[in-house]
Amino acid sequence: MKRFITSIIAAAMILSAEAQWVSPGNGTTYTFDNLSSVSNGAVVKTSDGNFNVVEDITISAGDFLNFDVSLETVTFNNGIQLTIAGGVTSDDRLDKALLTGGNGHFKIKFDASTETNVVKNINFQNGGGIRVSETPSITFENCEFGYFNKSFTSYALLYFNCSPVVESCYFHDNQGAAIGSGANIFGAPKIYNSYFYNNVTENSNNPQLNLGPCSNGDTIKIIGNTIEGLNGTMVGGIAIANLMNVGNTKAQIFNNNVFNNRYGYTQTGPTIETWIYDNLFIDNNLETNPMNGGSGISIYGTATTNIATLRRNIITGNLWGITAIYYHNIDMGTADDFGQNVIYNNGNGGVTYALYNNAFSDMTAIGNYWGSNDPAFAAEVIYDHSDDPSLGTVTYLPIMEMYPIGDANSDGVVNVQDIQAIIAYMVDGTGINFDSADVNADGYINILDIVLIVNIIEN
Repeated sequence: MKRFITSIIAAAMILSAEAQWVSPGNGTTYTFDNLSSVSNGAVVKTSDGNFNVVEDITISAGDFLNFDVSLETVTFNNGIQLTIAGGVTSDDRLDKALLTGGNGHFKIKFDASTETNVVKNINFQNGGGIRVSETPSITFENCEFGYFNKSFTSYALLYFNCSPVVESCYFHDNQGAAIGSGANIFGAPKIYNSYFYNNVTENSNNPQLNLGPCSNGDTIKIIGNTIEGLNGTMVGGIAIANLMNVGNTKAQIFNNNVFNNRYGYTQTGPTIETWIYDNLFIDNNLETNPMNGGSGISIYGTATTNIATLRRNIITGNLWGITAIYYHNIDMGTADDFGQNVIYNNGNGGVTYALYNNAFSDMTAIGNYWGSNDPAFAAEVIYDHSDDPSLGTVTYLPIMEMYPIGDANSDGVVNVQDIQAIIAYMVDGTGINFDSADVNADGYINILDIVLIVNIIEN
């Protein structure tokens, strides 16, 4: 009897090991249509362009999987894994092919692929996670990632010791963060022109983009994206952390629109250097306790090697405009290079907080707009050494003044006196606020600007 039971267990193990299909690694390129013929039933064709994957599939090193133009829908049985050790190519197409877990969730792993992988025009739905592991060349372009749970990875797209490119993609309604890595895992993703909406639906203490350290010589790039929250009171926008003090993390955060999250952007750790330029951090105020978060930008350093340079950002509607904690090296503008950041209407408890330097380090923040053209107002909304002698000093003068478009005489309002100022300028060159008077920004002050000012006054 014991021998019989042992034989049954052994047979079950053999059947389990065989419940997958592995390509031979001989340089073949497969489509799902090919796989339905050669995979011993692992891929079943249900109709033209539509397939069911009922067993695990591995594309071995040397082989390729092609997402061809005829592909419509691939439905994976629950828990099925597609492993890519070879490469992936994608045909150009106007629509997207659908890869879905149906009523369950599927898994995809790029496993040390040395090929140039291009995953393009794919709609991934109901996944358990996509893991990109030690794959040096992979691009996701014009893809959608929606309704992932965390059955395989903590993020919809997890990278491990590599630097994926994500361009023109849409991540939404995923249980965990959209893109992320481990706290001690190197990688420098390049994330361009993508839209992130309502990720971390479990409402845990995580941001939509949760990035770890990068290795020396590489740079994380987050450029041209929109990161929008819905109602997650614990869900932030972007976080970059080097908590383990490994490598030398550098990041460019340019031209992003980050709004309606618990916080906008945060960087944490002893060794990080970032350039934060031309972003909008608006209404990141979903945190229910201001003592726990709600900043447009937060820099949390344990050494002055936590470096951030801020230029031309608009920061408004947050519980705190900018917060700096412990030690840092923050450059918000110098006498030779104004910051030109616009920071206004941030606050909580009836108090306006544009910049809270809750740190031992000094900082320069010259040439920024703080919500008024009055330097005394700037002093009121900046919290630093002058409010608490244990804190570092913020050098913020001179401030940058701002005037409404059409405010030719710089009195803070647009009215008929601005028309008179423009006429005087056109007649005899009388001094004028040129940038505000040049309403259409064509480089000239003329009758067209007067017409546009009339429209502003009337409307």
